[in-house]
Amino acid sequence: MLVTINGQTIDFTLEAEQELGQVVSGLEKALNAQNMVVTSLRLADRELAAEPEAAWSAIRLESVDRLDVTASPLADLEREQLAAVGEYFG
Repeated sequence: MLVTINGQTIDFTLEAEQELGQVVSGLEKALNAQNMVVTSLRLADRELAAEPEAAWSAIRLESVDRLDVTASPLADLEREQLAAVGEYFG
């Protein structure tokens, strides 16, 4: 399975993961530790972040060729949210 984060292929090794939700959970933990937040998960033409996790988390890894992850710095997202709140009340 090929995994990209922000367009860059990452080198990783599957351990006991057998389902997509397990891989995504591990990626989220690693990114969160770097003060990054997952903003998009694409499986082919399917935007997983727009669906309930229960709809895709049990997908078996054998059927996944590629997962594209977009992640943003937490500080950027916080700034955007504060700007949106400022516009709403301004």
